[in-house]
Amino acid sequence: MRPLRLSASGRAEGFHAARSSHGPGQEFSEYRAYSEGDPVRSIDWKLYARSDRYYLRRFSREESIPFGILADASASMSFAGPGAVFSKWEYACRFAMALACLCLYRRDPCGLDFLPRGSGAGVPRGSGAGHLSRLDAAFSSVKPAGRWDGLAGLAPGPAGGKRPSVFFFSDLLCGRAELEASARELSARAGRCFVLHLLDPGEDGFPWRGETVFSGLEEDGTVAAADDLEDAYLAAAARRRALCAGLFSSPRLSYFPVRTDLPLFRNLDRFLSGWLK
Repeated sequence: MRPLRLSASGRAEGFHAARSSHGPGQEFSEYRAYSEGDPVRSIDWKLYARSDRYYLRRFSREESIPFGILADASASMSFAGPGAVFSKWEYACRFAMALACLCLYRRDPCGLDFLPRGSGAGVPRGSGAGHLSRLDAAFSSVKPAGRWDGLAGLAPGPAGGKRPSVFFFSDLLCGRAELEASARELSARAGRCFVLHLLDPGEDGFPWRGETVFSGLEEDGTVAAADDLEDAYLAAAARRRALCAGLFSSPRLSYFPVRTDLPLFRNLDRFLSGWLK
């Protein structure tokens, strides 16, 4: 993966917003000319000796922004169409870990939860050198299974404090009522939620030719179809994408389609330039 860097001038709400306030802190920020009434202890006397002018050293105090990764680990996420390098789940894991690296690089605590309930043990928000390994181990321990019917069973958020920004990875394959309820729940819980919609070209398109039998991933049964259904299928898929984009686009929700046939760095670049600039 090619290196990714966050723009120092980025102002995305909830991810890279202006987060520094001046005052006593850890990192030097800038010099400012001395004004009458400023604290003498802040004067840089070494600089005064060189310039014969009074300057104060200013420091920035970083304000931590909590982040959460919410990953749909239902059975449909295991799907990989013809010629796919990664399943939707494998692609989502790699994308999520890349974003976690960015969060931890910014010293923002990051946590992880899985859906549906019982899919795997989540990781409380944390930071530091070992936290990325904990996130990686949690992803590696989960195998997609079961059915996702929305956000039922999601652990309650922490009481009080700053609401986290959330990266939600899902193929959004559930009923309309569950999608609508999920949009309301995410809006209520998150400071901001980035909804990353995983789209395999084998589902988003119609690469099948001739008589094809489709097996349910989250429901029992099979469906036989011929290639003369292509137009109807593509129209239904387009309506589905439009529904998801509409439900998950609001002041608190940002919708982003993720095609799993694209190189990961390309989707990451598009995501960062589109939502986080």
